Amino acid sequence: MSEIGIGECLARLRAEFGWTQQQVADRYNEVEGRSVMTGKEIGRYERENRTPTPRTRGHLAEVFDIDSPALDRAAAVTKRRRKEAQAAGGAVLVSDAGETAAAVAVAPPSRHVLAADAAASARFAWFIAARNSDEHTAEQLDAEVASLARHFVSRPMTHARTAWACADAAGHNGLKGWVRGVESLIAFWNGHPRQAAGLARSGQQYVAPGSIGVRLASLEARALAVAGDQRGAAAALATAAQARDAMCEPDEMPGVFSFPAAKQLAYAGTTYLAIGGAHNVQQAVEAAQAAVGLYRSTTDDDRSVGDLHAAHLDLARCHMVAGEIDATEAMIGFVPKTPPGHLSASIRPRLSDLADELGAAQYRGAPQVAHLSDRIRSTTHRVALRAADHRSR
Repeated sequence: MSEIGIGECLARLRAEFGWTQQQVADRYNEVEGRSVMTGKEIGRYERENRTPTPRTRGHLAEVFDIDSPALDRAAAVTKRRRKEAQAAGGAVLVSDAGETAAAVAVAPPSRHVLAADAAASARFAWFIAARNSDEHTAEQLDAEVASLARHFVSRPMTHARTAWACADAAGHNGLKGWVRGVESLIAFWNGHPRQAAGLARSGQQYVAPGSIGVRLASLEARALAVAGDQRGAAAALATAAQARDAMCEPDEMPGVFSFPAAKQLAYAGTTYLAIGGAHNVQQAVEAAQAAVGLYRSTTDDDRSVGDLHAAHLDLARCHMVAGEIDATEAMIGFVPKTPPGHLSASIRPRLSDLADELGAAQYRGAPQVAHLSDRIRSTTHRVALRAADHRSR
């Protein structure tokens, strides 16, 4: 896989976030604390008419939430190419920022990517780039990918960068859309719902059979609802429903590459609840109850424990809003019974938010509420300790 220069690197990053050059400049100025950057200057960097200084690269790395050495390496590639071109007496080649923005290929890894996953991804990316596989090898890889995909829902892993490389090399729109969905999830759980919505919306340009269109629209709807865009969330929910009605072919691969009806309902329930209002809360109850029913009737391999927890917690919040504390405790009770190692990273903040909401004025002084709040905090504490122990190993 070839190296990329600073211009292509910045254009790819900007395209992944769905930003204009001026939006990048605005965010740069927020980081810098001064109005020194312009959209035109970002354009010069992308065309490689100018190379950002080390200090500027540091601020750009913060804007895009990546390690600054990644931009330093890209700048070094650009400088080396310029020297080689000058030595050969030729013109300096610059990146086609417009084409790069449309292609949106692999970007440098963020600081959140685990070193082990990055190493594994790099090895596999090298494999697909360097090896001419025969039919038997392709069949074997297909079977292994199917097995990994099936078990992903209960044993999550992250290989988004290599997944994009594979999708790009194969020209596979379905996988491109799926990778955008993974990146949207990462942005969402890192506290950037607007960015998450943009990434999910970007993925919808890759039209493909199966449920990927429903998944991306559902991701966009949930992110917009959390960001406070009620109208946008409702529109995205409608898009998800349209995509579901338009599905005429099943998903090519099982597990994480699919977006089954139970997951669709779980996401819809969370979105309705985030939009708020009596009608939407009732819609959330119906969607979450249906999701729980479907998940409980499926096989263990196809059951997403995280989504099952999420649906229970959504129901708990619905009952809490209605003042039904007994029903709230019954729904929450399913989660603490789960071993801490089986609680996904997304469940802990949901539990913490519930405990905070139970601390509202209308619940103060109620022994049952105090007991429930303590029970939730005990669960989140156990999960946090396990996560800290895992990181220290």
